[in-house]
Amino acid sequence: QGTDPTAAQNAIKTELNNNSDVDGMLTLGPQGAIPALQALKSTGKGQELEFATFDLAPEVLQAVRDGDLLFAIDQQQFLQGYLPIVFLTKYLETGALPLGSKDRVLLTGPQIVTADTALDVVERALMGLSGLLLAVFTVTVLLDVTTRFTGSDGCWPERVSSRW
Repeated sequence: QGTDPTAAQNAIKTELNNNSDVDGMLTLGPQGAIPALQALKSTGKGQELEFATFDLAPEVLQAVRDGDLLFAIDQQQFLQGYLPIVFLTKYLETGALPLGSKDRVLLTGPQIVTADTALDVVERALMGLSGLLLAVFTVTVLLDVTTRFTGSDGCWPERVSSRW
């Protein structure tokens, strides 16, 4: 149903009404979870099936706390965007990269958020709003590092580009 939440809600509601065998649902994020929650509420079938989603949003966390979602998988999107900037900066400064696993994969999640942990996640997210200032600071630092490592012509000096 594309990105139209009303169309998604209606399609889910139709399927739930036409197929009594549905006993579980997994959505790929809040864009699918929120219309699905609305469909479940409007059909009264919310307690009849297991429902979970990927990624977090305030509505998703509230639904987990209320028991309308079994769990949500937090993939730590902030870290997925933030850490590459930190790693690139450190690589340009020192040539070092984090080892992570044998494949150099550094996991940022998943964290399974349940009704028992949802309130903690909400509280940490509220504290994380101050992290927005940190993100702005990080971008400023990255721009400064980029300026320091590039020559006046905007090209990477040989000592940095040879690492690539």
